[in-house]
Amino acid sequence: MGVVQVVGALALAIGVFWEPLAIAAAIGFALMMVGAIIAHVRAGDPAAKVAPAAFFGLASIATAVLFII
Repeated sequence: MGVVQVVGALALAIGVFWEPLAIAAAIGFALMMVGAIIAHVRAGDPAAKVAPAAFFGLASIATAVLFII
């Protein structure tokens, strides 16, 4: 999972120069955070453990939208 996050971060950084890559990376991060939220909920974790994934998921969606517009 860590390798995926590092590659995604590099893709976002490179995406500043090539927008389709940034959009794909941001959507990928958002999907990864959806998976994290599902895993936390299934594990019965409290909201405090789910909140970071929700925040970063929303931030990833916002990033993708801002690159699109």
